[in-house]
Amino acid sequence: MTPEASLVLLRAAMTIAEKTRRRTLQIKALGPQLHSPVDRLVQRPWRTSFAVTLPEERRKFGEEECFQKFGPCETCRVLRFGNCANHRKVAWAVKKARSLETIVTEAQSQTELQEWYEIYLETMRRNCVPPRPYRLFEAFWELLRPHGYMRLLVARPPTLDRIIGGSVLFPYKDKTFAGFAACRKKDFPSHPNDLLHWVGIHDACRRGCHTYDFGETPGDAPDLARFKRKWNCTETRLWRCYYPLEETSDSDVDMSLFAKKLVARLWGLLPLRGTAVLGDWIYSCL
Repeated sequence: MTPEASLVLLRAAMTIAEKTRRRTLQIKALGPQLHSPVDRLVQRPWRTSFAVTLPEERRKFGEEECFQKFGPCETCRVLRFGNCANHRKVAWAVKKARSLETIVTEAQSQTELQEWYEIYLETMRRNCVPPRPYRLFEAFWELLRPHGYMRLLVARPPTLDRIIGGSVLFPYKDKTFAGFAACRKKDFPSHPNDLLHWVGIHDACRRGCHTYDFGETPGDAPDLARFKRKWNCTETRLWRCYYPLEETSDSDVDMSLFAKKLVARLWGLLPLRGTAVLGDWIYSCL
């Protein structure tokens, strides 16, 4: 899109926002959308997005030669996550998950979606983040999944008696977006998240995608950023446009260390259903 076209669309959106009382306009963008200032609209750098660039050529080499050059890969033969040391970190975690006979399948029922949502609530409470309401995922399931635009991969132990982790993926054209991932803390040693992304990336490669997007990461989540970087991701700074400009935004707000610890402790004491209700209310107000 040209800067001129972006400006026309932004002005139209600003006009709509002005006609809707007590509403503000917020636009997510992959980069600066304007090269000149617009009255009362401001652009700000936001969070960092992480994405893996998938190889465009499949099976370029013979299997034996490819294995020696690039390491084991059942599908693409040229897919590698960074240098040898970095690739070994990923491969080790996946090997550990498989040694425990953890399996990954695609969810086939809303019962599995509901079971995954309970794990998602626990994950969001642990991360001190308001969870998205279940009705959002239910809408994904009913509206997007039948057309192939939403998939839920779930990880299970060999007994198959429960879900230990899951990842909601949004395939679209030549990209796959890893929108939501969840895993219970007690199951971290089984490395379900590594196995889920490994399967998701290889499946995206098989489908002809060029990018597997891990999504954005807040500035105060270094462990999450470290997890994504080990997959040899390309980092892109996201931007946001606000109209009219407010004193604060929902980007990374400065808080004292004491305040963050207090909020995290109080949030961690809430029952899971309580966090779901609060999350639903918070997102309905945004």
